[in-house]
Amino acid sequence: MTSNDEYDVLSIVLDNSFNQPSYALSGSGWGWFYDPDERVMVRVPLGTECIPFSFSTGSDGKIPIRITSRTLLVNKDEIIEIGWN
Repeated sequence: MTSNDEYDVLSIVLDNSFNQPSYALSGSGWGWFYDPDERVMVRVPLGTECIPFSFSTGSDGKIPIRITSRTLLVNKDEIIEIGWN
Protein backbone atom coordinates (compact mmCIF):
# COMPACT_ATOMS: atom_id res chain seq x y z
CA MET A 1 0.00 0.00 0.00
CA THR A 2 1.43 3.37 -0.98
CA SER A 3 1.33 6.45 1.21
CA ASN A 4 -1.36 7.96 -1.06
CA ASP A 5 -3.54 4.87 -0.54
CA GLU A 6 -3.03 5.08 3.21
CA TYR A 7 -3.94 8.76 3.15
CA ASP A 8 -7.10 8.01 1.16
CA VAL A 9 -8.19 5.30 3.60
CA LEU A 10 -7.47 7.53 6.59
CA SER A 11 -9.39 10.45 5.12
CA ILE A 12 -12.42 8.23 4.44
CA VAL A 13 -12.41 6.89 8.00
CA LEU A 14 -12.09 10.37 9.50
CA ASP A 15 -14.79 11.82 7.23
CA ASN A 16 -17.24 9.09 8.25
CA SER A 17 -16.48 9.32 11.96
CA PHE A 18 -17.05 13.09 12.11
CA ASN A 19 -20.12 13.00 9.92
CA GLN A 20 -22.71 12.50 12.66
CA PRO A 21 -23.78 14.58 15.65
CA SER A 22 -23.07 13.61 19.24
CA TYR A 23 -25.81 12.25 21.50
CA ALA A 24 -26.21 11.91 25.26
CA LEU A 25 -28.63 10.42 27.74
CA SER A 26 -30.96 13.21 28.82
CA GLY A 27 -31.32 14.31 32.40
CA SER A 28 -29.15 14.44 35.48
CA GLY A 29 -28.47 11.94 38.21
CA TRP A 30 -28.53 8.21 37.49
CA GLY A 31 -30.61 5.94 35.28
CA TRP A 32 -31.13 2.19 35.09
CA PHE A 33 -30.97 0.60 31.63
CA TYR A 34 -31.04 -2.96 30.36
CA ASP A 35 -27.84 -4.50 28.96
CA PRO A 36 -28.98 -7.24 26.52
CA ASP A 37 -25.48 -8.76 26.24
CA GLU A 38 -25.12 -9.39 29.98
CA ARG A 39 -28.90 -9.63 30.63
CA VAL A 40 -28.72 -7.29 33.60
CA MET A 41 -29.84 -3.79 34.54
CA VAL A 42 -26.97 -1.28 34.58
CA ARG A 43 -26.78 1.99 36.52
CA VAL A 44 -25.49 4.76 34.24
CA PRO A 45 -24.95 8.48 34.94
CA LEU A 46 -27.40 10.53 32.89
CA GLY A 47 -25.70 13.02 30.61
CA THR A 48 -23.27 10.35 29.41
CA GLU A 49 -22.40 10.56 25.72
CA CYS A 50 -23.74 7.64 23.70
CA ILE A 51 -23.82 6.30 20.15
CA PRO A 52 -27.24 5.16 18.89
CA PHE A 53 -27.17 2.17 16.54
CA SER A 54 -30.39 3.31 14.87
CA PHE A 55 -33.46 5.32 15.71
CA SER A 56 -35.97 2.66 14.71
CA THR A 57 -37.53 1.24 17.84
CA GLY A 58 -38.18 -2.40 18.55
CA SER A 59 -41.51 -3.83 19.66
CA ASP A 60 -40.79 -2.60 23.21
CA GLY A 61 -40.20 0.99 22.04
CA LYS A 62 -36.49 0.98 22.89
CA ILE A 63 -33.43 1.56 20.72
CA PRO A 64 -29.93 0.12 21.18
CA ILE A 65 -27.13 2.49 22.09
CA ARG A 66 -23.44 2.09 22.86
CA ILE A 67 -21.80 3.55 25.98
CA THR A 68 -18.11 2.79 26.52
CA SER A 69 -18.01 -1.02 26.35
CA ARG A 70 -21.72 -1.70 26.87
CA THR A 71 -24.76 -1.97 24.68
CA LEU A 72 -27.92 -0.68 26.35
CA LEU A 73 -31.59 -0.46 25.42
CA VAL A 74 -33.17 2.94 26.13
CA ASN A 75 -36.36 4.77 25.26
CA LYS A 76 -35.95 6.99 22.22
CA ASP A 77 -37.09 10.07 24.15
CA GLU A 78 -34.25 9.61 26.67
CA ILE A 79 -31.61 10.46 24.05
CA ILE A 80 -30.84 14.04 23.11
CA GLU A 81 -28.71 15.39 20.32
CA ILE A 82 -25.97 17.57 21.77
CA GLY A 83 -24.63 18.79 18.46
CA TRP A 84 -21.53 18.49 16.37
CA ASN A 85 -18.85 18.27 19.06
